[in-house]
Amino acid sequence: MNHLFKGHNVNGKYEGIFFDEEKYSREDAENEMLTEEGLYSFDGQLYDEMEYQGRFYDDNMPKNDADVGNIKLNRFLGRDC
Repeated sequence: MNHLFKGHNVNGKYEGIFFDEEKYSREDAENEMLTEEGLYSFDGQLYDEMEYQGRFYDDNMPKNDADVGNIKLNRFLGRDC
């Protein structure tokens, strides 16, 4: 499984960032990205906002916000996803 974050970069775009759950807890992943200035950094890109989206399987990673919502709804309803 992966921890998925939605980051808003300083250029105004949103991007998905994920960390392998076997290597990082949610908190470790957040701390890995947090800079001393209070921004977030990943792969040389700066982000002014970072939002945790949840845990997702490799074969079911969402492609957009609608996918995230649909997967979360299906989990809530007890459907396999």
